[in-house]
Amino acid sequence: MLSNMTIKARLILLVSVITVIGIAITVSAYIGFNNLQSATQDIAERRIHLIRSVNRAMFAVADNRAQIMGALQHDPANRVASSLDHPVSKHYDAIAANQAKLGEIFADMEKEPHSEAGKKELKDFADADARYVNEALTPALQAIKADKYDEAEHLLLSKVNPLLEEALVQGRDVANHEDESAKQALEAAMASAHTSEMILVFGMVLSVLSGAGLGYSIISGVSRSTDDMRDAMTRTSSDGDLTRRVPVHGQDEVAQSALAYNSLL
Repeated sequence: MLSNMTIKARLILLVSVITVIGIAITVSAYIGFNNLQSATQDIAERRIHLIRSVNRAMFAVADNRAQIMGALQHDPANRVASSLDHPVSKHYDAIAANQAKLGEIFADMEKEPHSEAGKKELKDFADADARYVNEALTPALQAIKADKYDEAEHLLLSKVNPLLEEALVQGRDVANHEDESAKQALEAAMASAHTSEMILVFGMVLSVLSGAGLGYSIISGVSRSTDDMRDAMTRTSSDGDLTRRVPVHGQDEVAQSALAYNSLL
């Protein structure tokens, strides 16, 4: 087939094949590495931010219990209460600050895009924190403000501690979900990048083989035809045999020159 093509056509084919392969390699590499970049950016800017936000929320939730425990130290029946260097209101203020911080953190996390599973995990965490606040933290705080320290201590053991643990478990579930999602996103992006690398290698090999094959076809065709013409001309000039003909190979420009030479003689 190639022998029936002109040298110009074969050169155009060679350039076209290499160009198409080069474009395919470039597009594939762009898609693969763009996916990897997007996944890395998503992990760095969103998922890690979410995990940090969850950890900050869990710290604030746990600190509320610490503030309740600190406030219980102000019980007048406690022998060390008189030695404390701060009023009990300091713990009230710390709890209020934690609650304000938690409101901001949950609002910020809800603004981020989530999968359906991620939305459920986040809602479960928010619901667990709400139960902790409504059923444990607020009643214990009110009991302390009413100087009912025994009741507050009972609430600490029966409500605050178990509901805090429930909230922390839900918080860890959110963090684990985001961590697992980040790993899956990165693995998918790495697989896409690996596919692009394989296409890149395959394309380079195909480009080299195509170039070598078409190049050899052009060079060998031209070389064979020109060698035959040179041999015929040399022998004709030596023995004067004008009936000698040059073998014609294919239909390219060199073959047409051979036909013209044969017609001339």
